Amino acid sequence: MNAWLETPAAGPLPLDGNCSIGRLPDNDLVIDDKQVSRRHALIFSRDEGGHWLADFGSSNGVFLNRRRLLEPARLKDHDQIHIVRHLFVFRETRTTKRRAPARLLDEGRAQKTERAACPFAEVDHGAILLSCAGTIHFVSDNARRWVADYFQAEVQRAAQLPAKLRQWVRKQSRAGAAGGPLLVARGAARLAVRLAESRADQQLLLFTEERPAFSTESLMQLGLTPRESEVLHWVAEGKINSEIGTILGMSVRTVEKHLHSIFAQLDVKNRAAALMRVMERFGRPGA
Repeated sequence: MNAWLETPAAGPLPLDGNCSIGRLPDNDLVIDDKQVSRRHALIFSRDEGGHWLADFGSSNGVFLNRRRLLEPARLKDHDQIHIVRHLFVFRETRTTKRRAPARLLDEGRAQKTERAACPFAEVDHGAILLSCAGTIHFVSDNARRWVADYFQAEVQRAAQLPAKLRQWVRKQSRAGAAGGPLLVARGAARLAVRLAESRADQQLLLFTEERPAFSTESLMQLGLTPRESEVLHWVAEGKINSEIGTILGMSVRTVEKHLHSIFAQLDVKNRAAALMRVMERFGRPGA
């Protein structure tokens, strides 16, 4: 996928990796305007594709399609970004992927079938901006709630991050923000924390929560226990038994026992069939 910003003064600006926007000259897109913050906004890409827009906690805000940005949002072709009185248009073209060899298609068929049936992909985003001293300069509503839920700690402006999160940020900073995300599971949901931008004067943490479209309580209507419902969720995420065991804190043998029980109660023989049975019972989200 090729992406760029249409800028009125400088022409098209290709987006390759992160693109910081602000008044300071070391930004990727410099806006010489006193009403623009030194570091105002960030456009970043995700591993699974697509580009996202986040506010760096600016005083005058970032507007996406004339609505103030409160949480990181995925950008779509022709989206309009307003920063003070400056307008930028996000553009992207999707490239056609080359077809994989038949052998590779056969090997991945089962996993693709499971993912096509997966009803569990609901995602929300949040952000925390840290000052040069490591204190919180800006925290979005989602991020505030998730820190309380996943780290059992309250966060507010001018305060420090919880110890576990603070230690992870320090480790990521030493690695040049090249490490993987911090993953924290809570029931069937999962929080991913990424260090999206790390500079001498500030750091931006991006939070992504992935949760099942159908709650554990809903899946229990199929006769599953809460633990079996959690196992079924991670099956839908494409996790193998050892990974599910690590996430849920159980042995591989216990995961296998849960799967046998799930298959028996749903009267199916494999994972893909189990997910299809859920689809038959509840329908596709948003359908």
